[in-house]
Order: sequence, then C-alpha cells, then structure tokens
Amino acid sequence: MKDERGRVVPSQVRIAEDGKRYVVFLAEQIPAMGYRSFTVVEGKKPKGNFTGAVQCLANSIENSYYKAQLGNGGIVSLYDKELGKELIHSSKFACGDVVELGYTGNGAGEFTRITDVTPGDIIPLSSFTPTWKVTEDGPLFTRFEQEQPTQHAVIRQTITFYHTYKKIDFDITLKDFDGEHNRQYRIAFPLNMMEERTIHYEVPMGVAQVGKDELDKQPGGWAWGGTYVHHPKDSHPREIQNFISASGNGFGFTMSSCVAVADWLDPSREMAVYPVLQGILFSSHKSCHGEGNWYHQKGTHSYKFSITSHPEGWKNGYPFGIASNHPFYVQKKVNKGGSLAATHSFLQISDPFTALSLIKKADQDGNLIIRLTEMEGKDKEITVTLPFEVKQVIRTNLIEEEQEALNVSGKQLRLKLGHHAIETYKLVL
Repeated sequence: MKDERGRVVPSQVRIAEDGKRYVVFLAEQIPAMGYRSFTVVEGKKPKGNFTGAVQCLANSIENSYYKAQLGNGGIVSLYDKELGKELIHSSKFACGDVVELGYTGNGAGEFTRITDVTPGDIIPLSSFTPTWKVTEDGPLFTRFEQEQPTQHAVIRQTITFYHTYKKIDFDITLKDFDGEHNRQYRIAFPLNMMEERTIHYEVPMGVAQVGKDELDKQPGGWAWGGTYVHHPKDSHPREIQNFISASGNGFGFTMSSCVAVADWLDPSREMAVYPVLQGILFSSHKSCHGEGNWYHQKGTHSYKFSITSHPEGWKNGYPFGIASNHPFYVQKKVNKGGSLAATHSFLQISDPFTALSLIKKADQDGNLIIRLTEMEGKDKEITVTLPFEVKQVIRTNLIEEEQEALNVSGKQLRLKLGHHAIETYKLVL
C-alpha cells in the first residue's frame, strides 16, 4: 500500500471466514470531512515472520502501549506502559468478560422503576476455562480468539490488539442462542479505580456526568404501577450514544460501544467498590403490554466494542469514543480523467469539542445547512473552513426558519457558540 506521495503504508493481509483475502492498512491523517487516496501496488513478501516491537505468546502480548495477560473470560491483566498503571481489577470479572444474568423486567415498560437483575443469578464467561489461540499476527494488529459452549449459546470472543495506535477491539458473537426467557447478556470491563472516580457518557447533543447532571427530583407521572418514583440519579443502566468513560486512580478509560445501553455498577449480588463499565447486549424478556409477546432473541448475535486508556478526563477519550464507532468508508476509484486532488477536506472545524451534527441541502433553496453542537460546556468562538466561498451566513432555527443574518462570509467562517448550544446555519452560496 502507498499513499498519494508514493510512501509505503504499513499493511497486512487477513483471510476472512469465507476464505476471501483482504488488505488491511493504516490510514492516517485523513482530512476532516474529506478523503485521502491510497494505491495498491505489487510488492515483495517480507522475509520471516512478524516480530517488530511486539512480543506475543499463546495467551499474552506486549506492544508499545500495553502489556496484557489473557485468561478465563478475557484479559486478566492490562498494564498501560505509557501511564504506568494496571487498568483492570480482575477479582470478579475479566476485561471483556461476557456475563449472563437473570432479568425479569420488560424493557420499555419498567413502569415505576427500572427492574434490577436477579440477585445471585449470574454466570460470567470467566467461570469457564476456554483456550486462547492467535488467529492473526502482523505489523498492524494481533488477534486472539476463543469459543466456549454455554447452556444457552456458544460464545465466541475475539480480542484485537493494535500496534500502531492505542486501541483494543472486542468482538463478541453469541451463536445459536436458544431463546431462553428472562436472560440478559452483558460485556464487562472492571476498572482498577478503588478511590474517587467520575463516570461520563455521551448523550444526544452532549456529555453527561453520573451524579451531577441528572434531574434533581423524582419524575412523577402516571404508570401502570403507580407514580414513577425512581430518582434519576439512581437509575441504571442508562442510554448512551457512542461511549462511556471512567476516570480515577491516575488514568482514564473509554469504552466505545455498538449498543445503546450501558452501566457502570457491578451487577452481581455483592457489588464491587470499583466501577465495572458494561454494554448491555440483549435481554429475552416479555413485552410491557399485558397481552404482549415474548422477545425470545433466538439466533446468533454479534457485537463490537473498542477500548483505550488515557490521562484522566473524558475529553482525553472523546475523539476515540466517537471515531471508533464511525469506520472509514472505502471506495475503489476508477480514473476517468477527472481532476480531484488525491487528498481533500470539505469542511473543517477549529474546535475538537464542537460537533457537526448535520450537513444537508436547504429545504427551500439550493443553499447549504449545517448544525453545530457545543459538547464541552464552554462559550467559545470557532472557525469553520470550507473549500468554497460563502456569500452570507444566516442563523436559523431547527426547522430552517431564518432568524438572523450574520456579518460573516468567505471560506473561513468565525462563529460564536454558547455553552451546550445547538446552532443551525444556512450558508448562502
């Protein structure tokens, strides 16, 4: 693989389950809201096996970022070499453990309070003794896999350590779940944070902190079971967007999630004092309607999670939490004599905590609509850079009704955003 300047890009070949061969390569420095071109060329196969700075055994690995030991249920020791911290508290669960629980709630119809899991009815994957094997190894990543039959499903667990950036992937497949009622599955990441810590998670148009940002009163209102009495600060699990993050004991830990519901409290009967970040995979519960059906969830289910560690603070894991849930779109280019540059950006924002939550053609004309969301909680002035001239900027409401014409034009637009603001602009071309 070569970039647009002809420089060799690190790559490795992987063979998928269907036997097809894929070239996996490191795509770095992709322009914001843009693209970068790479070329596949014929080359020579490297001599010998890959070793580099990575030391890999049957159930352990060490690279530039982590030193990890694999055991029952997942990673039983994960040492961050940059921060000098052991990240995992594995006395109850392994890092990436898949946990089966009893659950008698009914999802959306929890009525007056969220239903807790059944006390004592918990079966972690770490209670089994499967064998790990290395399925792929190269300059970009090393992949471990194990498969364990359980009472209701076969659990396949794949852990991928990346060597060129600080990331570990967990791919979980629950094969042939038999549809047993009142079962719930979670993935667990027990963290070595025994003292004070903070938990943050992404919500629509913002980032919330557990114990600080909740509504400070009981919701009230009518439900089948009476008045909704569960205080918001006590409610868990919770809906998240892309990630949930924990900070304490001198490090931060971010879990990028493919599922919409997460928890941070140990689900077992004797709750641990340290946080256990979890993604709720699925539940086989009954409908909330009195005459409703069962959601059997029978069949095969697959999930993907990514983790990284960093200095304390959710902001240090924010880009990772978002990016890991938004893989690159790759398109094969056939050159038909066009003049597109080999690399290009269509829109850049100067502030990393201002999200571009929408870009579209205006409903009423041919101009462009963008929506910006301030995620950090600070008043700020940001610069939006475009590849074309804008004649005028008009601030609109959410349904594109014009509110205010701003004295801004050109390719670089300086805009003021209030803390937690959601602002929509029409760019007159």
